[in-house]
Amino acid sequence: MIESGNLDCSVDCMRVCRTELRDQTIASILSPRTALNLLSQALTKGTTFEIESMELIYAKEPSQGEDALLQDILSHRHVPVWKVVLKTESDLSRYDYYIHAATGEIQAIQEHR
Repeated sequence: MIESGNLDCSVDCMRVCRTELRDQTIASILSPRTALNLLSQALTKGTTFEIESMELIYAKEPSQGEDALLQDILSHRHVPVWKVVLKTESDLSRYDYYIHAATGEIQAIQEHR
């Protein structure tokens, strides 16, 4: 259930995430134009994509290192990401790209229709 005063998350199985002050505050994020430029540079040349949507959401931050899987399960840290949904013109496959709004790190998930 979505609660007033909490962030509404649309990534991961947790629908509502808690806000709390941790480590470093993210004071600035990439502009939509910069995020799209990073994604354009990372995509395969010769393939044309249509942008279906782009929105700023909060997603669970992936952990790194030896205990990454365990840390992902236990972590409740969410970070701002640009979610960009692209569709290929050739086979109409849809791809969800998540661009960390502070670092520019890109993750992709393919959706099939």
